Amino acid sequence: MPTQEIAAQNWLPFFDTFSKQHADAAASVEVVSPDMGAQELIEPMPLTGISFDDEGSEEGGIVLMLGSDPDAHIEHLIKHPTRVWLKADGAPMEDALEIEDADHTKTIVKLHAVPAISG
Repeated sequence: MPTQEIAAQNWLPFFDTFSKQHADAAASVEVVSPDMGAQELIEPMPLTGISFDDEGSEEGGIVLMLGSDPDAHIEHLIKHPTRVWLKADGAPMEDALEIEDADHTKTIVKLHAVPAISG
């Protein structure tokens, strides 16, 4: 799976495009920290979008939004992101993002192909 680092100055347009291309794709989120190891944070649910606040505010960062039901959605904020990688192999529904923050914690967003229903 080829990996490409996304330059920080391109995060805003990258996340806008990525969100449009993968709208409602099933996505899971895993966090890997130097202190606690790997933990699944969010089981697969529809990806609503990913946004980047480049204003430098205290609450700024990268926001992952999942879930299409207004009463059952999740937002996950990654404060002080330092690096973003896209892992893609040509099948958009199997792409993955890896986002590293200032504490070297990595948030991994994995997209999942929805299995075809046979009948």
